[in-house]
Amino acid sequence: MTPQFFLSLLLVFGSLANVESWSSSPKSSSQNTDKTPSTRRQLFQQSAAVLTGAVVTVVPSIANAACLQGDVRPLCIGIYKVPLDDNILPYVSTPEELHKFAPDMKYVPPIEYPESFEVAMDILRAQRASADEIRQIILAGKLEEAGIKVLGLIPQVTSSSRRVFADLEAKIRTNGLVANKAKALVPTESETTVEEMAIEMAEDQMNYVNGYWGDCDITIGQGIRGELGKMTVTQLAILEALRDATCALDDYLVTAVTLSGGGSRLAA
Repeated sequence: MTPQFFLSLLLVFGSLANVESWSSSPKSSSQNTDKTPSTRRQLFQQSAAVLTGAVVTVVPSIANAACLQGDVRPLCIGIYKVPLDDNILPYVSTPEELHKFAPDMKYVPPIEYPESFEVAMDILRAQRASADEIRQIILAGKLEEAGIKVLGLIPQVTSSSRRVFADLEAKIRTNGLVANKAKALVPTESETTVEEMAIEMAEDQMNYVNGYWGDCDITIGQGIRGELGKMTVTQLAILEALRDATCALDDYLVTAVTLSGGGSRLAA
């Protein structure tokens, strides 16, 4: 199996989570920086479905430009990241396995998922604080440093947001949305509908968090390559992407606390 074919498989496996790695469309120096966050979010959300259909067409251009999640070398800023996916894990779990299928790709140990909901939430809050630091670095014009920090942030946010969602879904399906709800009670149709809507909302927000941070990575890469114009315009574009990613993370944290019962621990 050639490295190119291996990367093609990665793209296919990662198509459902492709917003972690690719922006919806190239940004230009004429970008309107007065857009509201809601407008930009709507455009991002609408473009996600288009990416799935177009993913295979970009294989030739990225066959030799990919990194594993957690690789924080500057050359990884803004390029394709192999998704965190159980289907892909056998190919990248050890240096030997990775070398068989992609000998030119640097090995990085697989990201470990947080051991509990509480640990995952702590990680998300820590990365939220890091986002404020990244903003200051961008304002200082240190784009490569900001990009490296985003590379380190993304796998932490991805793994933690998934752990949080998995625990929220299990809690809702087991106990419902009412604290200490008796498991023996059969939920009404309306209660089941509300619970399904809550789970769907949490999952959507999780995907937006990961998608917007991937978009931020892409935007920084474009800025480093000079594709966004002069430094001031570049900084504004990157700050807009960072703002959307930060807002999405804020929303997800609020949702996680609310659906978990308002405390730091999920109901048993």
